[in-house]
Amino acid sequence: MTNVNEEVFLNKLYEVIYKLSTIAKTQSYRFKKEWDENLKSLKEKPHLIRQIPREKERFLTDIDYRIKTLNTVKLTFDDGVNSIKSLLNALYRSYFDDSDIFTSSFTEQD
Repeated sequence: MTNVNEEVFLNKLYEVIYKLSTIAKTQSYRFKKEWDENLKSLKEKPHLIRQIPREKERFLTDIDYRIKTLNTVKLTFDDGVNSIKSLLNALYRSYFDDSDIFTSSFTEQD
């Protein structure tokens, strides 16, 4: 196992969190933009991905802030799953609940 001091570890951890934060910010914006352009007319609302805070000095020195940031990262992953779920629910409901083709092709018993 590699021996790494605390400073190197925390800097590397911050780099990873910074990258994840950038991805979350970019994809959340993109998801909302696409939703507004293509699915705004649906009843469903998108589940948006929360932002991950990025304060390097505070992350490196304040353990409570570090814990809060790592918990936010975990919740951001959950938000990603819930975003996909909200998209699938919207598409499913728009096709099955509101589709004239679907309702005219199948009886309620089907």
